[in-house]
Formats: sequence, structure tokens, C-alpha cells
Amino acid sequence: LANPYRFMYAGFERKWAFYKVVVMVFKFALVLPILLLRSKPLAQSLATLAILLLFTALSLYSSPFISESADRMDAASRITSMSVVAFAVIASQDPPVTDVMTLAINLVNLVNLVLLIFFFVSGLQSFKRWWKNKTGRLEFSDTVVDQVREDAARIINGWELDKEVKHRIWHPFWENAMFQVCGEQVHDRLRELLELTADNGRRNIENHFNALKNPTIASWRQWVQDEGEG
Repeated sequence: LANPYRFMYAGFERKWAFYKVVVMVFKFALVLPILLLRSKPLAQSLATLAILLLFTALSLYSSPFISESADRMDAASRITSMSVVAFAVIASQDPPVTDVMTLAINLVNLVNLVLLIFFFVSGLQSFKRWWKNKTGRLEFSDTVVDQVREDAARIINGWELDKEVKHRIWHPFWENAMFQVCGEQVHDRLRELLELTADNGRRNIENHFNALKNPTIASWRQWVQDEGEG
């Protein structure tokens, strides 16, 4: 969509479109123990651990991304961050186990790296296609948010049935009818209009034409077309 703020919510499910704001809030919260508990290292560490625990729980509960691999990568990263802080707290309070905790931290980060690589590869379309053909699994789609998953329950529960019927039945029917009856040129024009609607939004297009009901605006636009265009 032609929206300068799209990066704020692109990639997130509709009900978690604000998730990036939540991430910024948690990042700000992580700074507070460092500033407010400078003289109390243990309290600082425990407060940081508590914030990371809440962040991890939210990540696991929400699964905010459209992509399943992105959800898994985010969850793995949160669990790793929380584990590293937890091991560091234990090491700071019990020096004899410092070497063991250091090894544990390195091991957790190594496992996280392997998981991130695996989730990244498994999220590639070529890998998904190969795995789907290999296992014979079915995929289910949501045409409203352009989402495809193997989790049927999650997809079907989010269906807006009236829109799914339009997208899956009526849109292809009218496109094909337009092509068969009116020819390729009209069909291509229909596709162009659909792309313009997707880029600009239906409401903006309606507002554009509704504004023509105002004679002053209509005359201004006509003047621009006559004097400024072409």
C-alpha cells in the first residue's frame, strides 16, 4: 500500500498491527532498571529478567507475525535473551559456577543461532514447496490478509466469509467474463483499476470522486487537467 507508515505494521497480523509499538515500550522499560538501580546490581538484574520474562510471554502468546517462521524466530530470540540474563544472575551470585554459566550462555546462543538459521530456511518459499510435496500436507489461505498456513484452525477461524466468497468465486468469475466478453484490453484495464485500488485504498478513491460533487473542486480539477496536464 502507498502509505509512508506501512513499515510500522507490515508483516504483523491485523490484531497485532501495533506490536512494533509494544516492542519499543519494552525496550524503554529495559533501560529503566539500568538508570534507576545503578547501585543495586542484583535488583537491576532481577528487574531486567522480569521485564524479559513478560516480553517472552507476550511473544509466545501473541505470535504477532503473519509468517510462522518469523513468529518462531522472535520467540527463540526472546527465550535466548531471557536465558542469558538468568544465567548471568546465577553466575554473579555464585562465583564457583561462573564457568558453568559461561558455558551455558555460549551453548544457548549457539542453539539459538542454529534455530534461527533453520527457521529462516524453513520460511523460504522454495523450501516450503519442497516440504509440502514431500509430506503431502495441505495449506490453507486467507485472501483478505494474503496469508497461507498449514494450521487450518488458525486460518479458518480468521476467515471473513463474505470477503472470501468474493475473492475466491466472484472476482475470478467477473475477470474471466470480462476477458471472454469484452476482450483483453478491457480485462487489462480492470486489473489496472484493481491494482490502483489496492495501492490507494477504496476510501481514498471514493473521496476523490465524491469531491467532484463540489462545483468549486470540480472546476479546479478541470483547470488543472486543461492547463497543467499533457
